[in-house]
Amino acid sequence: MFKKSFRISIIIATISTVGVLLIGHQQALFLMTSQPMKMAAAEALYLDSPDPAPFTVIAKINTDEKVTTNQIQIPYMLSILSFNKFSGQVMGMNEIQEHYEEKYGPGDYIPPVKTVFYSFRIMVMTGTIMVLVGLLGWFLSWKNRLEESPVLMKLMVFAISLPFIANSFGWLMTEMGRQPWVVFGVMKTEDAVSPTTTVGKVLFSLISFSSLYAILAGVCVYLFVRHIKTDASLDEVTTYSVDPFDKEDDDNGTK
Repeated sequence: MFKKSFRISIIIATISTVGVLLIGHQQALFLMTSQPMKMAAAEALYLDSPDPAPFTVIAKINTDEKVTTNQIQIPYMLSILSFNKFSGQVMGMNEIQEHYEEKYGPGDYIPPVKTVFYSFRIMVMTGTIMVLVGLLGWFLSWKNRLEESPVLMKLMVFAISLPFIANSFGWLMTEMGRQPWVVFGVMKTEDAVSPTTTVGKVLFSLISFSSLYAILAGVCVYLFVRHIKTDASLDEVTTYSVDPFDKEDDDNGTK
């Protein structure tokens, strides 16, 4: 039963993850025209990128001096992500800041760069791991070699958390990258704060919902484990049938 359920789930997971990555890529193309500041912050680009634009894997970001150093980059990759081709220049945050000041008035329109930069990379890295784990699990399931890979089976348990990690950091990148806007170009976050909602109310809501979901998660895990252990114990019970008309003797001459 578990082999069949694993095969179904790993196929759906792999196809879904690839689909999400493709949709995410389409959103990146859309960001270049709708929210270019978010895309520039996701790459920690204070100055305009070269053409073609490389993708920065990791870098040292100085938000005070507005510079990015010690970069490890993949050539052409940012142009592909941003324009779907091997060429194209991505505008830097400094130039976008000047443009926004002219359009929306004085203010700081650069979002928390480090948060957006690293959230984007954690999201991409987690999604990539999901695809690789899915393809490997699909292959082993197809070859009927799952029982030969106990380490992978144990890792699959921890892989349950990967979609939640990718979703959470993707949401951080989305929301933080839009700052200082709550509705981009229409309403700033500082103007959207409710005058009647206190910090205590927000904290109480956060603790209440977090506690509720934690309890539900604990119950879910408990029921899963109990069900798995019950089925495993039943599999260990073997029923033997004896033919009373079988007169074959063993080494001691008795049946």
